Amino acid sequence: MYYLFKAIAMKKLLLITILVSTVSIINAQWVEINKGLTNLEAYTFASKDNNLFVGTAGGGIFLSTNNGDKWAAVNNGLTNYTVLSLAVNGSNIYAGGPGGVFVSSDNGGNWTEINKGLTDLHVYSLLIKDNKIFAGTTNGIFISIDNGANWTWASADIELQQINTMASSGTNIFAGSFSGAVFLSTNEGLNWTSVSKGITSPEIHSLSISGNDIYASTNFNVFLSSNNGADWTKISTGLLTVYTVASNGEIVLAGSNDSGVHLLTKDSTSWNTIYKGLIYKYVKTISIIGNNIFVGTEGLGIYRRPISEITAIQEIIKEPTFTIAPNPFSTETTITFSEEQINTTVKIVDLLGIEYKSIKFNGKQLDIKRGDLNCGIYFIQILSENGTAMLKKIIIL
Repeated sequence: MYYLFKAIAMKKLLLITILVSTVSIINAQWVEINKGLTNLEAYTFASKDNNLFVGTAGGGIFLSTNNGDKWAAVNNGLTNYTVLSLAVNGSNIYAGGPGGVFVSSDNGGNWTEINKGLTDLHVYSLLIKDNKIFAGTTNGIFISIDNGANWTWASADIELQQINTMASSGTNIFAGSFSGAVFLSTNEGLNWTSVSKGITSPEIHSLSISGNDIYASTNFNVFLSSNNGADWTKISTGLLTVYTVASNGEIVLAGSNDSGVHLLTKDSTSWNTIYKGLIYKYVKTISIIGNNIFVGTEGLGIYRRPISEITAIQEIIKEPTFTIAPNPFSTETTITFSEEQINTTVKIVDLLGIEYKSIKFNGKQLDIKRGDLNCGIYFIQILSENGTAMLKKIIIL
């Protein structure tokens, strides 16, 4: 009998532990880490050893030695305090922006301008590969083979394209442009070929490579190529401007200008929006560094979250399943949920993210009346109490 009661007690303890852990994970959220930041518009992250750097708009570069808990400005020698890109090579850190390229060999303590031969000083992106530095500018790509001491224009095949982002995989280098084209070089930048088949949205904002998969964030969509850019497939629906994308092979994260961070796992075909804790949902940059995800916003600083927490949330929280019928509709439609909803918010937004209606809802069925909405395409945004969201397109006739 003693062993029976002990077994029952152990099972109860295990159940309580699981429930507490589950509640803790669901209630977890993005944590703001802005202590010491004097500029809250973050553009780019980089890490070196135990040092974390962030480049900002007008505030220069900040350094954290404790995973973002506290920041300090490291701008000595910078002549322009807008930093759009950071890259690390050995002991050197490179920073690019409207003032060209700068290098520091002492963890940001001092910066030196290295712009000889760089005829376009507006640097949007930096990439380091095989000790070559690539700088993406308003007028194509420049290359340095001597740690930035001298630069050579290498864009005869690209012409005067603004290069917003670059990434490399094996012998391949990819460059994403403002025009919406992706370019590929297989010979370290000597020649470039357009590999943009299937990309239908303007402006490539960022590229992220994980294994054989290349992700491109654009205005309105995220695209995926698994054959070195020969073909691209749209893998998002309802996302507005996607400024940044990051992947580690298990998850894909996309940051948008309207609803924060969107999550896609390798076993899923739908995006979940993990927004809880993000006060401002205009996300400019995402980086997966070590065991954490760092998010930089346009005006409210930096947020951090463990990768394990994001993965656990995706496993525990079921994607909200619902149908909208009729769709298209002219006067009224009905949203039907598969499960009872508690404190769910239902919003109607247009293609630009402008909100027209917001309804707090409990139950399984919600009637949506057209009201004074004009004909056109809108999105129904479902925001659950636990911090996830989904979008579905509706058409009003």
